[in-house]
Amino acid sequence: MNEFWFVPKRYGYGATPVTWEGWAVVAAFVAIVIAFAVMYRRRKKAGLSNTRPWMVLIASTAVFVWVCAVKTNGSWAFRWGQIGPQVSLEGSVA
Repeated sequence: MNEFWFVPKRYGYGATPVTWEGWAVVAAFVAIVIAFAVMYRRRKKAGLSNTRPWMVLIASTAVFVWVCAVKTNGSWAFRWGQIGPQVSLEGSVA
């Protein structure tokens, strides 16, 4: 099993999923964001407080970013094309 689920992006900041686990984490986060939008809208129409949906979204975003950072093969940094060695999925430097 591959220890890393993401690799650093070649352009910009962040990481890209490269395994099914990485894509599953992204899909779960997207589902949470969609659920937030639905819950926020329903609670707003009902005149209820939207503090809880915002707390769930902020906590989910923090956990998502943490998992992505921990499971990335390399560091997060702003990149403008290939600078330095290219890191493969297996963790070796090409």
